[in-house]
Amino acid sequence: MVLFSIPDIRLFWSTDPRFLAQFTAGKITPFKSYSKYPSCFKDVSFWAPESESWHENEFCDLIRDVAGDLVEDVKKVISLVLITVERLTSADRFLSTPQN
Repeated sequence: MVLFSIPDIRLFWSTDPRFLAQFTAGKITPFKSYSKYPSCFKDVSFWAPESESWHENEFCDLIRDVAGDLVEDVKKVISLVLITVERLTSADRFLSTPQN
């Protein structure tokens, strides 16, 4: 336990892949804690501003500024222009990890 910095002996009986993936035979790496709750996906859709150009990276930066380390990944699901109103709409999905 001390060698790998594992705080609780009960983790040795864990079958959680987040625990098991941290260790390789013959290699000593310190344990990195993780939430006891599973990650979840959140979908967000929005209209892009009309007056200015909007880049996908700006939305990713906005999500990370607000959510911080809780967000692991942000991906664009779909982006399309509605012909009737000539505006861009986008749907994005981000992977969120809850805190302990």
